[in-house]
Amino acid sequence: MFVSDFDIRISNLLTSVIEIQSPEYRISANMIGTLDPKIPHGPLDEKWRSHRDHSRLVSPNNRRKFEIIVVGSGLAGGSAAATLGELGYRVKCFCFQDSPRRAHSIAAQGGINAAKNYQNDGDSVYRLFHDTIKGGDFRSREANVYRLAEVSNQIIDQCVEQGVPFAREYGGLLANRSFGGAQVSRTFYARGQTGQQLLLGCYQALCRQIAAGTVQMFPYTEMLDLVIVDGHSKGIITRSLRSGTTHAAAMSQPLIALTKGARSSRIPPSRRFIRRAFLSAANINRS
Repeated sequence: MFVSDFDIRISNLLTSVIEIQSPEYRISANMIGTLDPKIPHGPLDEKWRSHRDHSRLVSPNNRRKFEIIVVGSGLAGGSAAATLGELGYRVKCFCFQDSPRRAHSIAAQGGINAAKNYQNDGDSVYRLFHDTIKGGDFRSREANVYRLAEVSNQIIDQCVEQGVPFAREYGGLLANRSFGGAQVSRTFYARGQTGQQLLLGCYQALCRQIAAGTVQMFPYTEMLDLVIVDGHSKGIITRSLRSGTTHAAAMSQPLIALTKGARSSRIPPSRRFIRRAFLSAANINRS
């Protein structure tokens, strides 16, 4: 196998270390950093709950000292930025669209699942966890999916409080339907516009925090690289899609909210889950 100079130059752009090993001339690369999900230890159904209960908290008076960068403004990024801003942190939110309403989360039109068991058909947190793992071809991180199933009920409550017009029964209760091959009716929906209505509710909460001055929005901006100092992320490098200029943004802690294949589902994070899980992963010390 012949490796040209062009192949080596391309590999140098993508990796930090390139070694050409004879006689196969195989290229092996070591990326900067490691892919560590930082899943807590312990039994599956107690991992994140135990980690949350033993994590250090940040005093409300000290939250203004921390600046958090959120990359992405879809259902995950928008709700995270709005929640963190409401909690008192200084948040910078970056997106490459002209508005957070342009996020691709609008395409999630089928509905949103939660283990509320309104239909009394035997649904539970474990059944939602099992169906989500099975629907992801058993490639999702089990501990994170179980935590997602645990907070699914709180997510629905948050969406209702934000004004998402879910479909309701004649008596006024939230309606459910069976969706995606599930044997129980656990899907909450808003006609055929579930993703759009969820995104509009998230966008309203985000606009409220922007007006309050806790969240600073940066549209038409894409992330180029992550600044790593001593193994810890300390900022990001961004580029303006309007002028093409690059900028460096410093932060106390990062939060990168990806969509589609990077997450186990399209359900937006809940208010309590964002606060506890994010601060736990960030390892912010109490001061």
